[in-house]
Amino acid sequence: TPGGSTRCRSPGANGVLTMNGGTVSVGAQFGLGWSGGTGTALIKGGTLNLYQIHPTQSIQGSSGLDVSGTGEVIIQGNRMSDIDYYVANGFITSGGSSNVIYYLNDDNDTVITTVAPPTDITDITVGGGTVTVTYDTFAGQTYHLESTPSLAPPVWTTVPGSTTNATGSSVSFSFPGGSNAETYYRTVSP
Repeated sequence: TPGGSTRCRSPGANGVLTMNGGTVSVGAQFGLGWSGGTGTALIKGGTLNLYQIHPTQSIQGSSGLDVSGTGEVIIQGNRMSDIDYYVANGFITSGGSSNVIYYLNDDNDTVITTVAPPTDITDITVGGGTVTVTYDTFAGQTYHLESTPSLAPPVWTTVPGSTTNATGSSVSFSFPGGSNAETYYRTVSP
């Protein structure tokens, strides 16, 4: 509801928003269980755009926001610390679990999703027959490296032993270098 507010205010009331696709934009303060009642937002597909979210009061009581499937929530601005609070307290989940993926996009907006965004390879070093690739990760995701000798057309193969369960920090993986003069690398999750 552009310019409207999404709140379940009456004690004892129950409200459920289920999205399977499309776009819903909330231009005013977003609230689930703000002044009583229980509000549940199930974002299974499509995009929920939020322009305002309170750091600690937008989701209260037994209310919750769950993002699953191809759903995503985009909140205007950097609201990472707010989402940290809601995830840590079980108000925001992903498919019912606490393994929630959220990050800042290129517009500095906060995105909650089920798919980790592409990660950057931050360094590649070659020496003594060994290649070391360092790349960024998102916590709770599984990554592996793939390589190809040519980009026209690329045939990617998994670098053996490169699978890692990420903690959100950078990962460095070293392995014997191949015999090709040029090799291209990328990170993949999953």
